[in-house]
Amino acid sequence: MQGKPYTLRVEEYYSGRFREGTVLLSDEEAATLVRFLREEEQEPDIYNSSLETCHPELYHKLDDAAVPMMDQLEQEQPEGMYKSWIPEELVNEAFESGLSHISTLVVTESDTAKAMGSGSLPVLATPRLAALMENAAYKAVSPILDDGETTVGGELSLRHLAPSPVGAEVSATAVLERTEGRKFVFRLEARQGDTLIGEGTHTRFRVNTGKFLAKLK
Repeated sequence: MQGKPYTLRVEEYYSGRFREGTVLLSDEEAATLVRFLREEEQEPDIYNSSLETCHPELYHKLDDAAVPMMDQLEQEQPEGMYKSWIPEELVNEAFESGLSHISTLVVTESDTAKAMGSGSLPVLATPRLAALMENAAYKAVSPILDDGETTVGGELSLRHLAPSPVGAEVSATAVLERTEGRKFVFRLEARQGDTLIGEGTHTRFRVNTGKFLAKLK
């Protein structure tokens, strides 16, 4: 059967070693995988999802393509535990990778390092910039969440590159780069006018609000 080539990635669980190859999928098979991710299962690792149960023929097709790559990794360094991702192109389509949002802030006295206790100067505090970036990421994916869901921050890596005085307008842009199951990974940047004042990456997790809050009891 003819089809379009998609990139298939196999990764060893603990070392991060990986191999990439291709698998041919028809338009119908690709559409089925996108629907599977959107409606049935948000986990893109075929071995840790319900793909084998829901769509056994597709599961075996992806598995057959992944096995030779696992064999190569095993020959190099036996490890024994691997994951194989549904092609990233389809994961991005399912979870609308590329979603973005811009959050803005006019720096006030309460936003400064001096006021927040993170420094002694009357310039935009790094924690306040971090919060603005997180807000942009939170809002970028909010439109695709189901009722009763939200996202929570998991990791933030930030470089604060230049100071911003009181009265300056700062904008933070978050762009969704990829999804991994319930994990969203963003690219961040902040600007004051044309000047880049911050950049970084951020990870958020999709959660059920009720279940998440129940853990606090």
